[in-house]
Amino acid sequence: MQRDATEYIAKCFELDANRNYYFKGVWINTDYFKGIETDIKSSFVFPEIHDEVNMKWKEMIENTNSVSIHFRGGDYYKNGFSVLTNNYYTRAISLILDKVENPVFFVFTDDIVNAKQSIPDMDCCYYIDNNNGFCSYVDMQLMSMCHHNIIANSTFSFWGAYLNNNSDKIVIAPTTTVGSCELPYQSEGWFLL
Repeated sequence: MQRDATEYIAKCFELDANRNYYFKGVWINTDYFKGIETDIKSSFVFPEIHDEVNMKWKEMIENTNSVSIHFRGGDYYKNGFSVLTNNYYTRAISLILDKVENPVFFVFTDDIVNAKQSIPDMDCCYYIDNNNGFCSYVDMQLMSMCHHNIIANSTFSFWGAYLNNNSDKIVIAPTTTVGSCELPYQSEGWFLL
């Protein structure tokens, strides 16, 4: 059993391949994916988007210098997890503004009220909160289509950024961890703030 979702347990690869094992954990450490990144990305493919609202978002994301911002509030407040501050989002947005020409920001959230209080007011910013319940994965899908990503301390936005196939993507991740995790959710080449 994995107690820290960010730890790497090398022993998993030394187990007897002829026996059955039950693994429980989040397995967010990218050391597990070393050498098979292409396989991971080709295995996790989203279905086509067909609904009118998300088709509109998809078109805007594909036709702009899009940057996803993920704000996770709702269940984090309820469960006592660290919710990212205005300071983190301000610094991350400043870094994007320094490196990306004409960025358009797309905020994905389960908590639009607190997101609007935590994310600085800016031009060219859209809040997406129409994908709930069973359709929540569409937010991750749209995040993965953005050119760049500002993620929360959340595996949900980690995967949105990790599955982003833009070879020139800029990904900004927080150093703030969740629960018992010791390391931030990050991948090689991402900026930590």
